[in-house]
This record gives sequence, C-alpha cells and structure tokens, in this order.
Amino acid sequence: MIKSHSSSFHQYLTFFLIFCSSSVIGTAVVAVVPPSKTFSYDLDALSFHRGYDGTEYNVRYHTLPIQNYPFSLCFYEANPESTGVNKPVTDSYILAIGMGYRFAHPDGITRWVWAANLNRPVGDKAKLVFSRSGNLALVDANGRIGWQTKTSNKGVVDIKLLPNGNLVLLDRNGGFVWQSFHYPTNTLLVGQGLGPGSSTTNKIVNGDYSMVLQDRTLGLFFNPRPKSASASSKPFNYYNVTQMAKLGINITFDTSKYFYGDGSFDVLSIVMTSDSFFELAYPKYNSTLSMLRLGSNGNLYIYTYNEVPANGFNAWEETYATFSREGRTSECLLPAKCGSFGLCEDNQCVACPTPKGLMGWDKKCKLPKLPSCNTSASNVGYYRVRDVEDYRPLGYSDGEGPMTVNECMKKCSDDCKCVGFFYRINGSMCSLASQINTLAKLDAALYNLIDAYIKYAK
Repeated sequence: MIKSHSSSFHQYLTFFLIFCSSSVIGTAVVAVVPPSKTFSYDLDALSFHRGYDGTEYNVRYHTLPIQNYPFSLCFYEANPESTGVNKPVTDSYILAIGMGYRFAHPDGITRWVWAANLNRPVGDKAKLVFSRSGNLALVDANGRIGWQTKTSNKGVVDIKLLPNGNLVLLDRNGGFVWQSFHYPTNTLLVGQGLGPGSSTTNKIVNGDYSMVLQDRTLGLFFNPRPKSASASSKPFNYYNVTQMAKLGINITFDTSKYFYGDGSFDVLSIVMTSDSFFELAYPKYNSTLSMLRLGSNGNLYIYTYNEVPANGFNAWEETYATFSREGRTSECLLPAKCGSFGLCEDNQCVACPTPKGLMGWDKKCKLPKLPSCNTSASNVGYYRVRDVEDYRPLGYSDGEGPMTVNECMKKCSDDCKCVGFFYRINGSMCSLASQINTLAKLDAALYNLIDAYIKYAK
C-alpha cells in the first residue's frame, strides 16, 4: 500500500511538472500585443495631403503615426504610373513607406521605397489593423484582406519603423518576426539584400523589368507583356550588374570602406561577404540614406538623400545610373529606350526603320507585321538596318556560323517566333531574335560591323 501510494504521488508530481512546463511554453507562444500598441486606422477618416510635385508620381498621400525620419508609413493614391498597370485606378490606395520630406527642401520630395499591396490596391473605406494577435492587415470595406503579414499568434508584441526604413514586427526579445526588408518591391535600401527562397526574396521588379539574383549573378531582365501570340514571354537578360563577378547566394546593398593610401572613404556597393564587394558609386554625402532603384525604363539607379544640402547639392542626388549619357554604357542599350521599336544614336531616338528606309521616329513606331507560319517563302521579306546592335551586344563568338546571310534568313523564316536577326559581317555569325525593341547605332570606325535584318510580311 505504501509503495502504491508513493507511485501515485510521483505520477501526480510528474503530471504537475509537465502541466506547468506546458503552461510556460504556451505563454511564450501566445504572447499578444499590448492594447496600447494595437491600432485600426480608417482610410476614409484620414486627411490626405496634395502630392503635386511633393511626392513621387505626384499623388495624394497621408502620413500615418509610424515614422522614423526621414521614413514614414503612408497611404498614397494609386495611379497607372505608381502601379505599372496601364489603366486608371479609381479611389484605390497603397500602403507604402515614404523616404524624404517635401517641406525640408524644395527638392526633398517623398519617394516610395516599399509598397505592401502594389498589385492589389484597397478602396477608400479600407482599414489598416494591427491586432492583439500580432497580425498587420489591410482590410477592405467588404472584409476582403488586401494584404497581411500573416503573423497571428507568432509571438508579435510590437511594430516599429527602424532608422534604415525597415518596417518590423517584434517579439518580446526584440527579434524580427516579420520585416519589410524581406519583401522588396522596386527598391533596395542600405542594408537590404536579396537571397534564395521565394520569388519575393531574390528580386526587385518594376513593370516589365526585374533585377534577379540567380546562378550567383545579379542580372537585369526584360519581359515585355506579350502584344501578340508570336511575342516571346521569356525574360531577356540585358545586363549583368556585377559584370563578370561571381556572387554568393546572398547579396546586400550596403556601404563599404574603400581604402586609398592612408585614408578611406565610403562606397555604395553590392556586398557579397564582409571583405568582398562590388563598388557602384561614391556619394557626395551621407551614404546610409541611399536607395538602389530599378526604374520603370529598366535603368538601375542609386539615389542619396540629404535633407540639408550643402555646397549647392540637391536634397536628392542621382549617385549612379547603369545606363547614362556620361557613362560607358549608353542609354541606347536600354531595351525599350525607343519604345516598341526605333533607332537610337547618341542617347536619342532618331529614326523608325521601315521597309522603305529610315523614317522619323515617334511613339507609334513598331515592328512590321509578321508573316503567318504557313506563308510561302516568296511572301516573307527582310529589310536591313546597317551598323546596329540591341540590348544583347554580340561578342565575336555569339550566334551560329559561319554562314551566309541567305542561310540565316532561311533559319529565321523557318522559325515562327523569329522577328529578325543580327548578322556579324566579320566572322559571318548569325543570331536570331524573337524580340527587338531599340536598335543602337554603332560607330563603324570602332566596331566590327553588325547589321540587323527585320522580318516582315510582303
């Protein structure tokens, strides 16, 4: 009996300890946001400021009381320029982080460096709710969730906007449960990076363009929305940001120290490891308030902000551009510098190549109508544009060959997706193209000649 009583006591004690342990664990899991930290902001109750020239895209906006100067959480009014959608967006709004302050300096416009619901704007009666469960959500009037962090019951106790522009949800130890830096849109702020995982973590996107970290290379890609059944839907790699450098599986846009002689200075870089980086730009002032921005034209920029400009500098400095009038890489090598089709020379759109010759360029310039797949060879024509290349500069060994121009024409004619080809005269190399937008004029005295042949239906 005594033995049995002792056994029962130990069983009870074991159960009690397990129960207490489970309670402690459960308390950690179900930590909730204090009532003083929760909020619900009704969008239609907010007073919006006029954008005019004070914000990027010239949109109306409202600043929410979640700020860390010069960053602030805002709602702004969606429009075609801000969303990349080629149609009006009426009474629709985007939750975003703005950087810069219009009233600090005439050039101090607010630029939108992150957006939560860029492709899914909410209506003017939506709410931004930070609940006791730790979830941050945009809720439309009909109850539809326009966007959310999906962090309910994950230990979130607070929300903060950090000095580097990172919006974070924190646990009781100050750890990040969720952060905006892991969901970039078209911009990387200093300290923000790309890495493997989902498609949201390895690239930034702006309309038809993307910058993607893949195969240890940081590349710029062009993927125009198909205009016809014959248009290609495969992204074209038109530039590699770090040139020939092989990267790690993660990269960060950050400041690095560049040592020269006995001194050193800050450089904005693509950082691979603590002692390995690819320098991009040398800002004139505080480099930490910079952004790496993929523009709507496919160009890659760095902008640096200084609210109190000195020595005549602007509040926003364009610190770097991959394709520029002053740099070694001409703007003519931007895929759609001249729209759907056009000839570019000295960074300007100068002509529209047609079967009848070079005509004046305008925004309506486009490739000719392609022959159907079953068209006889006698009804397939080509016209030549001399001394040009496009955003895929051809090396000496690029393409197929050697072969004659007629052989190259036949290959293109046999391929329904081929819109034309580039023919390198020196080496007789043929390179078929399923997409051609801007043709860049080459200096015949400096380059081995390349001619473009554009396919059309006679």
